[in-house]
Amino acid sequence: MTQPFETGDRGAWSNLPTSFNFSEMTNGISAPTWARAAGYSLEQADKFLGRLGTPIGIASYKPFHSTGEDFLHNYLGMIGIPIDLRPEFPTNAGLILLTECAAVDPDIVAKIKDRLAAGKSVVIYFWPAARVAGQRHRGPCRNPLDGSEIHRA
Repeated sequence: MTQPFETGDRGAWSNLPTSFNFSEMTNGISAPTWARAAGYSLEQADKFLGRLGTPIGIASYKPFHSTGEDFLHNYLGMIGIPIDLRPEFPTNAGLILLTECAAVDPDIVAKIKDRLAAGKSVVIYFWPAARVAGQRHRGPCRNPLDGSEIHRA
């Protein structure tokens, strides 16, 4: 990061209005470094970040020290779906994504039932009755939309 970089041949685009203004970045610096290029980029982002508003994402519950589907949250984020990963169960969110990591919570089945009873949505990426340590789901699972029974494969 602290090594100077070669400016190279930039004659074809040096006077064009690009988002990265090399001349402005090197203003007064004889040997610009990669750290200066990164700092300049962050300075440009700082000019508008405050106007972006409050970020939103799909709330997802991953308790501390939990394991399971460790990469799903990252994958969804990389394809453009914002994930709001939380170590405590997000009770106020309209939609919650639960992966296998949530199965370490001994009360997860009750929390899912409470949310569904309140008319809120839960996306489950694991079968809780099969994974939750020591818990068994009692009674049929019902689709909250039409009341039909849900069977597992």
